Amino acid sequence: MNPSINREPFTEREDLIILTKRKQIGNRWSEIVKNLPGRTENQVKNRFNCLHKKARDELVKKKSSLKNMEDALKQIEHEAVQEVDEEEILTYMIEEKSKVVSSLHDTMDGNNDF
Repeated sequence: MNPSINREPFTEREDLIILTKRKQIGNRWSEIVKNLPGRTENQVKNRFNCLHKKARDELVKKKSSLKNMEDALKQIEHEAVQEVDEEEILTYMIEEKSKVVSSLHDTMDGNNDF
């Protein structure tokens, strides 16, 4: 195993970098990974796909106004829910991660007591 590869869970900041760069330059994973030392292209692609699926499912659920994901997925299968486009998903993901990163930053700024 290569010791230079970071096998720790992705941080919120790394997620935000992945999402922002993906929106800016598209699927150029070799360029995106340059902003994430210790991460491989495969790790970054897999992380993006995981985040993307989760965000898409959340948006579909919000748009469908249904109480549970199972009903929302059934509705998708019947094409009753309008499509959620790629740009909308990326924008949503970046906004959500930005809130989390900002919140973490604010929390860390408040801990200067030592």
